[in-house]
Amino acid sequence: MGPSIFETFSKSLNAILNDESVDALLYIFAVPQKPLETFSIPITPHLRELRNLSTKLNKPVITCVFGSRWVLEYFLKHSDKYKIPIMTQISHAIKAFKFMSDFGKSNKN
Repeated sequence: MGPSIFETFSKSLNAILNDESVDALLYIFAVPQKPLETFSIPITPHLRELRNLSTKLNKPVITCVFGSRWVLEYFLKHSDKYKIPIMTQISHAIKAFKFMSDFGKSNKN
């Protein structure tokens, strides 16, 4: 969603997760350290909304955080109470979604 992420997040998230053809969401957080520090950008409201919508619609969300160790620690500090899985590699997130899908299918049999 680019630099406008914090302005368009809510509308975009709602549109994506309310789409019936969407089963899950991989949220890629790649905001550099400088803007987060300089503008004291709060991510807690976005994480709360992400978790609430994921729970309400029963659609899993995994977040991939890219950037420096500082960015990862910043994200972890604010995301812990929302219990959103966080990974640093997209391939791991995709495998996690596959495991969830396989598990769901095996429980239906």
